[in-house]
Amino acid sequence: DGSMRQIYESGEAALKANDLNRARALFSEVLKIAPEDVGARVNLAVVYMREQQWDEAVHYLREAEKRAPGVTGIRLNLGLAEYRKGDYAAAIPYFESVVRDAPDSAQGRRLLGVCYLSQERYVDATSALEPLWAASDTDMSYLYSLAVAAGYAKRTDLETRALAQLMAIGNDTPLVHLLRGKAYLARQDFD
Repeated sequence: DGSMRQIYESGEAALKANDLNRARALFSEVLKIAPEDVGARVNLAVVYMREQQWDEAVHYLREAEKRAPGVTGIRLNLGLAEYRKGDYAAAIPYFESVVRDAPDSAQGRRLLGVCYLSQERYVDATSALEPLWAASDTDMSYLYSLAVAAGYAKRTDLETRALAQLMAIGNDTPLVHLLRGKAYLARQDFD
């Protein structure tokens, strides 16, 4: 239907312009016309994610996932919404499925590693994070997370390498000292 396509395109334009109220109204209108539309649900979820209304975002993403279970992006966003809610345990299965279906998803792999770390699954966190080294070895928060996970996982080689890289790129900045101190405290290395 031409009018529905026009409404949908107007909704996408509103979303792109960050006019969230208009985007919400237009995608809600699409759902009235086509109640099974997956794209409108995903776009409504994006509106709610931008507004940091995580429960509403999860609601629309779960509805979209029921209708399109094979779409990796929906599961990535579900994991991200649960992560942003602080429910790391709930986010893990979504990120695991993303990494299983799209092993090159750096975002999915990194968030999975951080979620594992928060759940004290250090071996899993190390396994998830280590393959990102080549693309992330200048990212201090990545190096910190990897160092902590590797330390608890008894991978002292990797922990040492991550901490050395953290010091090399961070130079003598306050952030690198904070992260290094947190890493030592996490290991209960008080000296």
